[in-house]
Amino acid sequence: MSNKILIIDDEPDIRIYLEAVLEDSGYVACSTDGEQPLTDIIGQEKPDLILLDIMMPYKSGLSVYRLLRSNPFFCTVPVVMISGMDYQSDFSELKILTRLEAEKLPHPDAFLEKPLNIPALLQIIETLFKKRGQQDVVSGN
Repeated sequence: MSNKILIIDDEPDIRIYLEAVLEDSGYVACSTDGEQPLTDIIGQEKPDLILLDIMMPYKSGLSVYRLLRSNPFFCTVPVVMISGMDYQSDFSELKILTRLEAEKLPHPDAFLEKPLNIPALLQIIETLFKKRGQQDVVSGN
Protein backbone atom coordinates (compact mmCIF):
# COMPACT_ATOMS: atom_id res chain seq x y z
CA MET A 1 0.00 0.00 0.00
CA SER A 2 1.39 3.39 -1.02
CA ASN A 3 1.69 6.22 1.45
CA LYS A 4 -0.52 9.19 0.62
CA ILE A 5 0.98 12.68 0.75
CA LEU A 6 -1.06 15.87 0.67
CA ILE A 7 0.66 18.98 -0.75
CA ILE A 8 -0.74 22.35 0.36
CA ASP A 9 0.90 25.15 -1.64
CA ASP A 10 -0.49 28.18 -3.47
CA GLU A 11 1.94 27.82 -6.40
CA PRO A 12 0.51 25.48 -9.08
CA ASP A 13 3.93 24.78 -10.62
CA ILE A 14 5.30 23.60 -7.28
CA ARG A 15 2.25 21.41 -6.63
CA ILE A 16 2.51 19.78 -10.07
CA TYR A 17 6.27 19.28 -9.71
CA LEU A 18 5.99 17.78 -6.22
CA GLU A 19 3.15 15.49 -7.27
CA ALA A 20 5.29 14.16 -10.14
CA VAL A 21 8.38 13.70 -7.96
CA LEU A 22 6.45 11.96 -5.20
CA GLU A 23 4.55 9.68 -7.58
CA ASP A 24 7.83 8.77 -9.33
CA SER A 25 9.13 7.84 -5.87
CA GLY A 26 6.21 5.49 -5.23
CA TYR A 27 3.94 7.73 -3.20
CA VAL A 28 0.35 8.74 -3.90
CA ALA A 29 0.17 12.53 -4.05
CA CYS A 30 -2.68 15.02 -4.16
CA SER A 31 -2.65 18.76 -3.67
CA THR A 32 -4.57 21.91 -2.89
CA ASP A 33 -3.86 25.63 -2.90
CA GLY A 34 -4.96 26.02 0.71
CA GLU A 35 -8.28 27.62 -0.26
CA GLN A 36 -10.22 24.46 -0.98
CA PRO A 37 -11.47 22.64 2.14
CA LEU A 38 -9.13 19.79 3.00
CA THR A 39 -11.95 17.28 3.18
CA ASP A 40 -12.79 18.03 -0.48
CA ILE A 41 -9.26 17.10 -1.50
CA ILE A 42 -8.73 13.87 0.38
CA GLY A 43 -12.27 12.53 0.63
CA GLN A 44 -12.53 10.00 3.41
CA GLU A 45 -8.91 8.84 3.16
CA LYS A 46 -6.54 10.45 5.62
CA PRO A 47 -3.13 11.44 4.22
CA ASP A 48 -0.06 9.82 5.75
CA LEU A 49 1.95 13.05 5.54
CA ILE A 50 1.32 16.71 4.66
CA LEU A 51 3.69 19.12 2.90
CA LEU A 52 2.54 22.61 3.91
CA ASP A 53 3.70 25.92 2.44
CA ILE A 54 4.02 28.63 5.07
CA MET A 55 3.53 31.73 2.93
CA MET A 56 0.24 31.60 1.03
CA PRO A 57 -1.89 34.60 0.04
CA TYR A 58 -5.33 33.23 0.95
CA LYS A 59 -4.68 31.52 4.23
CA SER A 60 -1.30 31.35 5.93
CA GLY A 61 0.40 28.03 6.46
CA LEU A 62 0.25 28.73 10.18
CA SER A 63 -3.55 29.07 9.99
CA VAL A 64 -3.79 25.81 8.07
CA TYR A 65 -1.46 24.14 10.59
CA ARG A 66 -3.74 25.27 13.44
CA LEU A 67 -6.73 23.77 11.62
CA LEU A 68 -4.86 20.52 11.04
CA ARG A 69 -3.80 20.17 14.67
CA SER A 70 -7.27 21.01 16.01
CA ASN A 71 -9.02 18.49 13.73
CA PRO A 72 -9.15 14.91 15.10
CA PHE A 73 -8.91 13.56 11.54
CA PHE A 74 -5.59 15.34 10.86
CA CYS A 75 -4.07 15.97 14.30
CA THR A 76 -1.63 13.03 14.20
CA VAL A 77 -0.58 13.38 10.54
CA PRO A 78 3.09 14.41 10.23
CA VAL A 79 3.55 17.89 8.73
CA VAL A 80 6.60 19.15 6.84
CA MET A 81 6.50 22.93 6.46
CA ILE A 82 8.07 24.37 3.31
CA SER A 83 8.83 27.97 2.44
CA GLY A 84 10.52 30.20 -0.09
CA MET A 85 11.88 32.25 2.79
CA ASP A 86 14.72 30.88 4.84
CA TYR A 87 14.26 29.11 8.15
CA GLN A 88 15.55 32.09 10.11
CA SER A 89 13.09 34.49 8.46
CA ASP A 90 10.00 32.34 8.67
CA PHE A 91 10.49 30.84 12.08
CA SER A 92 12.30 33.63 13.91
CA GLU A 93 11.10 36.87 12.36
CA LEU A 94 7.53 35.65 11.96
CA LYS A 95 7.71 34.10 15.44
CA ILE A 96 5.97 30.93 14.27
CA LEU A 97 7.50 28.65 16.89
CA THR A 98 6.67 31.13 19.66
CA ARG A 99 3.06 31.29 18.47
CA LEU A 100 2.80 27.50 18.33
CA GLU A 101 4.23 27.16 21.81
CA ALA A 102 1.87 29.84 23.17
CA GLU A 103 -1.04 27.92 21.67
CA LYS A 104 0.34 24.64 23.03
CA LEU A 105 0.60 23.20 19.53
CA PRO A 106 3.38 20.79 18.61
CA HIS A 107 6.12 21.94 16.27
CA PRO A 108 5.98 20.73 12.67
CA ASP A 109 7.79 17.44 12.10
CA ALA A 110 10.29 19.06 9.71
CA PHE A 111 11.05 22.24 7.78
CA LEU A 112 12.47 22.64 4.26
CA GLU A 113 13.35 25.75 2.28
CA LYS A 114 12.48 26.37 -1.36
CA PRO A 115 13.89 25.66 -3.81
CA LEU A 116 13.40 22.20 -2.40
CA ASN A 117 16.28 19.79 -2.23
CA ILE A 118 14.43 16.72 -3.50
CA PRO A 119 16.82 14.09 -2.06
CA ALA A 120 16.55 15.80 1.34
CA LEU A 121 12.76 15.94 1.03
CA LEU A 122 12.55 12.24 0.17
CA GLN A 123 14.87 11.40 3.07
CA ILE A 124 12.70 13.36 5.52
CA ILE A 125 9.57 11.65 4.20
CA GLU A 126 11.19 8.21 4.50
CA THR A 127 12.38 8.98 8.04
CA LEU A 128 8.94 10.18 9.13
CA PHE A 129 7.27 7.09 7.65
CA LYS A 130 9.77 4.80 9.39
CA LYS A 131 9.18 6.64 12.68
CA ARG A 132 5.41 6.30 12.24
CA GLY A 133 5.82 2.60 11.43
CA GLN A 134 7.73 2.07 14.66
CA GLN A 135 5.02 3.89 16.62
CA ASP A 136 2.36 1.69 14.97
CA VAL A 137 4.24 -1.43 16.07
CA VAL A 138 4.50 -0.15 19.65
CA SER A 139 0.83 0.87 19.78
CA GLY A 140 -0.35 -2.33 18.10
CA ASN A 141 -1.89 -0.59 15.03
